[in-house]
Amino acid sequence: MSDEGEHSDTELLREASPEQRVELKLSVVHSEYADAEKKSADVDRDAEAGEGDDAADKEEAIEKPMNIKLTPSEDEIMSNMEPPLEDRPDTRVILDMDGGILKKAIDAIKSNFNEAKVLSEVRKMYDLYQESQVQNTLLHSTIQRYLEKIDRYEARHRRDPRVMAALKMSQRHRSCLKEVDEEKKELQNEILQIKVDMKHMEDVSKAKAKEMAKMNEELRKLREIEKQTEAIETKLMMKENELQECNEKYADEMSRLETRYAMESAEITAKYIEGHSSKLTLPDKGVNKHEASRIERVGLIRELEDCKRTARVIEDDRNNKEIILRQCQDRTRQYSIDMRSSRKECYRLKRALARLQNTKAALQTKFKSLQGDFKRVNHRLEMATANNYELECKVASLSFENKSKITELQEARIKLEAQANALSNCHMRDLKLQKDLCHRDSRINHLEAIKKLKEDQNDTLTWRLTELAARKARQAQALKLSENNALVLVKELTCMHEEVQQQKHISRDLMNKNSALWIKLGIIKNHYFDSAEKTRLLACEVEAQKDFANKTELKRLETDSKLEGLMKTNIELYNETNTQEEIQQLQVLQFKQKNKEMQGLQAMNKEKEDHITKMDCTIKERHHQIETLAAEVIKLKSQVEDGKSNILVMTEEIRIMISQLRKAWATIKQYKTFIELLRKKRDLFGTKLIESNIELDLYKKRVARTEEVMKDSAAEYKNMKNDLYILKLEIKHLRRKLKNHEICEFMITTLRQEISKASKQLELEKARNAALVTTREPIIHRWRALLAADPSKYELYVKITRLTQRLISKTTEVVEKEQIIQSRELCFMQLRALLERRSVPSISAEMSSARNTIRRQQRQIQAISAELNLADNHKTEKELECKTKSKELEAVKKKLFEEQKKSRKLQEKNKLILPLPPINIRTGPCPGAKFRVNALPIAYVKPSK
Repeated sequence: MSDEGEHSDTELLREASPEQRVELKLSVVHSEYADAEKKSADVDRDAEAGEGDDAADKEEAIEKPMNIKLTPSEDEIMSNMEPPLEDRPDTRVILDMDGGILKKAIDAIKSNFNEAKVLSEVRKMYDLYQESQVQNTLLHSTIQRYLEKIDRYEARHRRDPRVMAALKMSQRHRSCLKEVDEEKKELQNEILQIKVDMKHMEDVSKAKAKEMAKMNEELRKLREIEKQTEAIETKLMMKENELQECNEKYADEMSRLETRYAMESAEITAKYIEGHSSKLTLPDKGVNKHEASRIERVGLIRELEDCKRTARVIEDDRNNKEIILRQCQDRTRQYSIDMRSSRKECYRLKRALARLQNTKAALQTKFKSLQGDFKRVNHRLEMATANNYELECKVASLSFENKSKITELQEARIKLEAQANALSNCHMRDLKLQKDLCHRDSRINHLEAIKKLKEDQNDTLTWRLTELAARKARQAQALKLSENNALVLVKELTCMHEEVQQQKHISRDLMNKNSALWIKLGIIKNHYFDSAEKTRLLACEVEAQKDFANKTELKRLETDSKLEGLMKTNIELYNETNTQEEIQQLQVLQFKQKNKEMQGLQAMNKEKEDHITKMDCTIKERHHQIETLAAEVIKLKSQVEDGKSNILVMTEEIRIMISQLRKAWATIKQYKTFIELLRKKRDLFGTKLIESNIELDLYKKRVARTEEVMKDSAAEYKNMKNDLYILKLEIKHLRRKLKNHEICEFMITTLRQEISKASKQLELEKARNAALVTTREPIIHRWRALLAADPSKYELYVKITRLTQRLISKTTEVVEKEQIIQSRELCFMQLRALLERRSVPSISAEMSSARNTIRRQQRQIQAISAELNLADNHKTEKELECKTKSKELEAVKKKLFEEQKKSRKLQEKNKLILPLPPINIRTGPCPGAKFRVNALPIAYVKPSK
């Protein structure tokens, strides 16, 4: 039947259309999927029936010993839990060979991760919580009892007058220490203020030093300017001397030339006169006429040669003198240029002097302002000295008060020692009486021993109470940690459940995707079969088309042969007929027929080619679809494998978490044992001893602070000394600078006086030279012989006279201007002398103020040194007090240890062990639900001071 059904299905698929084929295949796949689900449900039911009995037995075995009511938080956690994996239906469809791996993984998770294990761990945690609550109630009741006893003992101690006296003494001591600390703080604040004032003074002194440096620089510039003026004046003197020498040389040369020309002219006239006289005296007789004429001619020739020689020499002298005149003109020009430059420099120097005067006025104003600042600083120093004196008075009063308090403390100590001696005497008397009345007071001794034992027991009980409180706090911490760990575990379990559910959903989606893929694969196979059939049909069509193409080629060949025959017939007709029109009509008709046939063939070929291309495209699309579906199948397989690996990783993480929990429990147990050992090793002393130790530590800290303050004050005192030494050195340096400045000013004044004297002598000599030049008559008679003969010389003479007149006018102008400059310099010197006379009292006032400041600072230093000595004495006294108190403490400790030893010996002798009071167990609802532990308050009452 099955074969027949399959055969019928295949026939229906062949006969149906493509859409009907797809629908039929989908129906087949759905039916197969439903059959597989039914089979898996039957298998799960059989497994549940076998495992359900085992799970019920386990749950009953767990619930019998643990009939505990869950808290609302646990009910919420358990209600929010999803049903177990065993009760959930498995909707998987196994279509691959790898489905068995998934099933094995799920079975392993079911076997390792049960609700029973989780519930057992939660119940264990709840049992621990209940035990801790019970212990908390017991501890609370015992703590209340022991607190009542402690209150009784404290009230008894309060009534003791010795304790009250000791407390009062301690209060007085603390108040004294507070007062000392406050005074020290005030002193420190005042010292800081003094430091600030000193720093301000240092800043002011630095500013003044900078201003002094600026003043020195300006003085240096002034000296440089004065040196430049002196150099310029010397240059002017040198140039004036050169001018005078040139003028003297020129006058000497001119006088020499004139005398020479006069002598030569006189010799020539004498010779000429002698010649004429010889001509006249000669006898009229001409004995030797020819010789005389020859001699005359020779003499004339010689005279002419001498005249030529003299003319040449005169021309050479003239040329040399013209050169000398030109050189003199050039020198005069250079001297005029130098005079102009010197005048410009004089004007520049005058401007510089004016600027220096302005700067001097500004510096004087600054100096006055600095004097005011210095006075202010001195006033502040006076205020600081007054404050220091007040501080010294305060320190002296404090030291007196401290001494009085120390005397009071010593008196109190003496009283305490007397009381102790009295007590010791009383104790001795009591011992004697006890020896006499030992038989009567045996019961009393026994009762005292019992009392001591009870006190020891109370001490042990207090120690146990402290241990129990610490244990309770640690248990509370451990419970909090356990609660937090349990909550973290529950959260992690819920997260694990959620992840498992997500993985199940993912696996279901993967199975659905696999089923859809198989359906798609079936559809693709059908399409593939359809495409194969279509390709076969296309191949048949292609073969038919090839046959048709061959047929068309044969037809074309036939048509070609027919055309050739027609052409032949046309040629024959052309040969037969003679009309060309008929031949053309026949050719046109044939051409049209051939064109129509060719067009029809081309259209057929195009249609077939288009059909072939479409078939090729459809085949390529189908191949592409098949490839994409294969890639999707590969991706789905990889996703399935990733899900399997994730499931394995989660199982391993669950196992690691369980191992970590076990390790945590082991570490908690080790921690508890270690704490118990520490509690056993710890020894407790009384509260009074602890308070005394604390007070001692505080006293030592205060002493250390006082030592640090003293060290700081000593360092500050050294710094003050160094600053004062530096100020003294600066004052000495300023004095030296003032002396140097005064010496330099005196030298400048003397040099300027000498310059003024030299300039006056210069002016007198210039005036004398000018007067001599004017009084001297011009030498003109030497030129009169040559005025008509040589006019060029006359022009030179006129030029020389004009130049001399101009030179004389210029020299007179220079002399007048120099006189004006000298008068202004004298005025400047007078004004400066006046200003210097005025500035002397200010400098003396500054020096006196500086001396006063130095004296005041010395007084301050002496006061600070006295304060330091007082502080050192106070420090030594405090150290002695510390040592005495430490000795007293050691004595008290020794007495305590001796008393403890005595009590232990009495316990060993009597061996009386009293039972502990009964513990009231608190019944009722357990507080601290939802894993919350509220710490119990531990009341501690301090002894009233």
